[in-house]
Amino acid sequence: MIAPFDAGPDVVWGFADLHAHPAIEKAFNASLVWGSAVDPGPLDPNLLPPIAGCPVETHTLPGVGPIDRAIGAQVYPNVSEVAGFAHAPVGSDGLRPTSAWPNARDVVHQQMNVASIRRAYEGGLRLMFASTTDDQVISALLSGPNFVNAFAPKERADLDSARRQLAMIAQLAHDHAGWLGIARSPAEARALIRAGKLALVLSVEMNGLPEDGFAELRRDFGVQHAFPIHLVDNAIGGTAASSPLFNAASAAVSSLYRSDGRSMQYMDLEGTRDFPAPLGRPVTFATLDPPVYADLKDVPFGTWQQLCYEPLAACDGPDAGGPVGFTRFGQQNLRGLCRDRADCDAGTARVGAQRLQALFDDHWLVDLSHMSFRAAAQTLALRPGYPLMASHSDIAHLCRGAPTLPPCVDSTRAPLTERQLDSEQARALVRDDGVLGLGTGVGNFVTRARVVARGAPVLTLAPHAPSGCVQLGEGPGDCARAPDFARAPRSMELERLQVETHGALDLGGADARPYVRVELRDAVADDEFQHRVKLVPLHCEGGTCSAEVELGCKQGALAPPRALCSVVNADAAQCSTARYTVADVEDVTVQWLSLSGAGQCAAGFHDEGPRWVLDDAQVTAMGPAGAQPLVTLDGSPLATLAQADGALTLYQHDDRPDAAPGAPISGRLFVASLHSSPNGKGVLGASPQRFGANVCIALRTREGGTCRGPAALAEGENECVGDWVSLTQRGAWNHGGTLFTFLRHRGTEEEVCGLDVSVRDWLPGSDPLGIDSIRVAAVEDPVGHWVRRYAEVARHVAAGRMGVVAMGTDFNGLNGVTDISELPVPAAALLPQVCRADAGVQAVAPLRLRTSGEAPGAPVLIEERGLATYGLLQDFVSLVDAYPGCGHDVRNSLMLSAEATLRSWEIALDAGARGSFAPLPVGAFRCDGGAP
Repeated sequence: MIAPFDAGPDVVWGFADLHAHPAIEKAFNASLVWGSAVDPGPLDPNLLPPIAGCPVETHTLPGVGPIDRAIGAQVYPNVSEVAGFAHAPVGSDGLRPTSAWPNARDVVHQQMNVASIRRAYEGGLRLMFASTTDDQVISALLSGPNFVNAFAPKERADLDSARRQLAMIAQLAHDHAGWLGIARSPAEARALIRAGKLALVLSVEMNGLPEDGFAELRRDFGVQHAFPIHLVDNAIGGTAASSPLFNAASAAVSSLYRSDGRSMQYMDLEGTRDFPAPLGRPVTFATLDPPVYADLKDVPFGTWQQLCYEPLAACDGPDAGGPVGFTRFGQQNLRGLCRDRADCDAGTARVGAQRLQALFDDHWLVDLSHMSFRAAAQTLALRPGYPLMASHSDIAHLCRGAPTLPPCVDSTRAPLTERQLDSEQARALVRDDGVLGLGTGVGNFVTRARVVARGAPVLTLAPHAPSGCVQLGEGPGDCARAPDFARAPRSMELERLQVETHGALDLGGADARPYVRVELRDAVADDEFQHRVKLVPLHCEGGTCSAEVELGCKQGALAPPRALCSVVNADAAQCSTARYTVADVEDVTVQWLSLSGAGQCAAGFHDEGPRWVLDDAQVTAMGPAGAQPLVTLDGSPLATLAQADGALTLYQHDDRPDAAPGAPISGRLFVASLHSSPNGKGVLGASPQRFGANVCIALRTREGGTCRGPAALAEGENECVGDWVSLTQRGAWNHGGTLFTFLRHRGTEEEVCGLDVSVRDWLPGSDPLGIDSIRVAAVEDPVGHWVRRYAEVARHVAAGRMGVVAMGTDFNGLNGVTDISELPVPAAALLPQVCRADAGVQAVAPLRLRTSGEAPGAPVLIEERGLATYGLLQDFVSLVDAYPGCGHDVRNSLMLSAEATLRSWEIALDAGARGSFAPLPVGAFRCDGGAP
């Protein structure tokens, strides 16, 4: 391929993927990801090989035993719903075909087959870091009944899994040596690329390896790139605190890695203003009688209390049950390069630092991704000048410090955790000639709420009445009414909030009280997290409960304490003179506080426990200028709080349509999210024995002052046709799960006034489906978000130097950002490309599904499915190039990322190579084009 400018005769032209998992099917006991990267048919990069229909309840064959099916029914939907996606079948097995696969958010079906890798190569991919991964706890859950008695962590489990995956990658390289090869040095990589081939760099991303594990994998396979720390705290250091599931996994293997060898030790956290609290109450693995032999349950309250993750002041002491106020900080892992809390506090036992020094001495490419903030900082300080990588991260606090090319814009809407690399750490990495990979699965696109409704439930559907709707304002029919959240102006100063509810209250003899919880943003910098929480009892008389929450004044910045649970009221001397405003109200929730025993907050209730039927609720903002309603919710009933449904959020900051006024949103693309009731039954997915229900949704729009729904689906129509879109695509939707999907709109944003829901192909006799919340929001173009984010990182971390920022596609193409696009790929981008290693010209046509017949199947378009298969990287880069404003600079920078990565590798081998390179071009990266 020819560069669009003269980058020098020795510069390779093509893009790098710094983090991919081509052998993911071999990880997780070969039971999590269904399908294979190996395609027995003729390799054609324009055709996507089919995947046989999966058993759905299990991803192994025969895999039909009751225990296998019971655990699979928990694992696969839960893993899928991490991405807001139903576990849907990929093949029909003689039943109706499905449109679920491929999909950008499908994480449990193989989407990185050899034909797709070839298509990405045809589109310019020249350097791929082919990595391994696994988690032995999830693998044990999927391994079958051996988990029943106990889980015993194994020191070599990750090493053995890595060996299996590396062997598969090596075999792929051997079988396709005509166009790809494994590079064990930058010189070998340059030679492969100049020969027109794809260079693979072998990488290991495992939770923990024995002390000689890295050396063994380099010796036996030629591995060059290492993640010292992955998803759990290990013998090298602390992982980024970001997931309750992996906090449980970290505890399950803690005996392998701690200095004291103690088992079931959850992460030690400390307070911070840099990251919101991501973890919450951790889970444990419960062993039950077959056929259900494992389950994820909250840890007991005593364990939760001892962990000190957040204030539980309302549950303790002589004043338990009274009003409580406290400051809530964020959380980060206490551990850096140390093995437990005692070693961290003492500053001793730096085994992790010694092992990292050994990797530096052996010239490894070392990756900071997944490290805790402390571990990353200590790693950067170990060997000044040594080039490091962060292969699949976003950047936290982009505008903090000294942005390279002001003015600085930080558009990320992601809930920040340590998983995002700190911007100052990123700049230090780049100054030492390291490279960054912007993950295609990190961050959140910006949304602007249009319709928000919540209750318990908002809608109840059943086979005899499978359809319902929710809409703004009054209208014909029996639609549930969505409240108007844009009532009180955002700038209104507040003295207190008044909350009032109506409905029947039965405490059932329990030591329980209804409370209102208000969370407020304190007067700290925009890129810091410090919230004030007010927890006040509701006083009830008859069917009316009410409370006035005195807010006081904003709190200034406080120093977060080590033990988060010790934080109660902020010192009065820290009180700012400014009042809170409506814009500072993060959320208002009514909830139970149930005290059982010695101040223990109960997690839920039994049938004979307290019951609270809410018919309506109102939140009123009260200040010097008077009173204004913040929100009014009603229903029949609005909610029934009992058992596990112990709380109802009345108001959230992002419910308001004015919460993102300047976002680059065209109003032509919407995202709809639905949450199913936790105490009900979910929707069954398809299997070889049944079709599976199909949940169809469609936008309601305002015409002539009336909110109208779409044309109703015909009786007997079981597919989502016309304006209807499938939310589940015949996949399993667990109770208590949240799913989302995208809907296109041809009019203006303001026309959208509601949502229709209809469950089709429902088995007679199925249990009712309760939907507790519905949110419809206009959304920015997700691919456009990634383009703008890349430009921001390139400007404010890399000083505009092209190639320094690559991409990292990660786990099976998991793409939390690149889900869909408003723009089609330009037709000219799919013209024949001269990119083959062998003779001839390969036409990179629109990707299609391969069928058993001669005619190709349906097209697989990135504008409809997002980055749903690795082969769509060709389309992705072409679409990036066409994006208004900065797209061309971003594309050219990506096409220089292989060169920048090889230079970093060469400097890791020989620091003297630094002065031998001509500078790469500098781009403007100005995204002035706005929304498409």
